[in-house]
Amino acid sequence: MVAKASAPFQQTPTLEVDGKVFAQSTAIASFLAREFGLHGKTNLESLEIDQWVNLQQDIIDEVRRAKLEKDPERVEEIWKNFKETFSPRFLQFFEDGLKQNGTGFLVGDRLTLADLVLFDVITGVVANRTCGLDSYPLVRAHGDKVAAIEGIRAWVESRPAL
Repeated sequence: MVAKASAPFQQTPTLEVDGKVFAQSTAIASFLAREFGLHGKTNLESLEIDQWVNLQQDIIDEVRRAKLEKDPERVEEIWKNFKETFSPRFLQFFEDGLKQNGTGFLVGDRLTLADLVLFDVITGVVANRTCGLDSYPLVRAHGDKVAAIEGIRAWVESRPAL
């Protein structure tokens, strides 16, 4: 395990491969997705996957604003906006992407990093902060589909409380 102070860019998470330590969660996720066959079959699919990963980063940036804000009233305002305006907008992007692709996955016809990103959005630490999935039936069905995958189901059952 690499201490944050000695990590690249003094940030976590990190990943060590062949004795070299790497940082930046998106870069690590993309690397692991390619290593385990969860990235695109073509460069164009990879581009599409990366756009969904970057969309999640926009969501994380908004969450970070709330986490870093010191004024409790401002924090409440940020979360209110997140629930009422921000999350519906972004969930609609995912809903539209699922509809356009037509396979139940965001890219291609199999699970990719893009699907894991969406699954994290709807089941991870901001799940209880969103507007909910009632208006997004394809997103809800996608979540159920991903949650039914054996390795993911096992992880969800054993992961630490959020």
